[in-house]
Parts: sequence; structure tokens; C-alpha cells
Amino acid sequence: MRYGDGQEVRLWDRVETWPGCRGIIVMSIDTEEFTPEFPREEWLYLGSGVMIDTEQTGLLHLSEAEPELVLVSRGGPPTPAELAALRDAQSRHRASGGGR
Repeated sequence: MRYGDGQEVRLWDRVETWPGCRGIIVMSIDTEEFTPEFPREEWLYLGSGVMIDTEQTGLLHLSEAEPELVLVSRGGPPTPAELAALRDAQSRHRASGGGR
């Protein structure tokens, strides 16, 4: 899978899934990048694409690139502070009854 600018979507990319919603690529079937939390054997049934841990929807699987998906930055595994901020955003979104 590629972003609109042609760059390949990679594990640990920080992305904007749509305006106002950010997330982290936590596995990529397309590039064979998996983590202990998202092991290959448990996710291959999806066939293709990436899994994004997002602020608003939690886990989001994309089987093909969407025009709204934008690379914000590349990086390594999220820091504990970054994960805490992501979980906090998810909790706030759920508490507000928000949808996309």
C-alpha cells in the first residue's frame, strides 16, 4: 500500500487517517511487518493492507489506500507517553459518543 505521494506505508508510521484523526500503523500485511502484539499468523486472514491504531476508532484495517490517508512522520515503536496519549484520545472519543 502507498500513500498518495507514492511512499510505501510502513510499520510505525504516524498517520492521519482523515482530517482530525491520527494513528499509528501497527502492522502491515503488504510489507510483512508484524509485531508481537499483532502476530502474522493471527492477521493473515485479512489478505492485504495495514492495521492502524487510531484516536477515534481504535483499530482500523485498510485493505487498500484511501485518499485521506496521509503520512505525518516515520518512527519506531511508540513511546509509553505516545501510547498513553493515544489511549486517552480513544477514551475521550468513546465518552463523547463520537463517531466519524
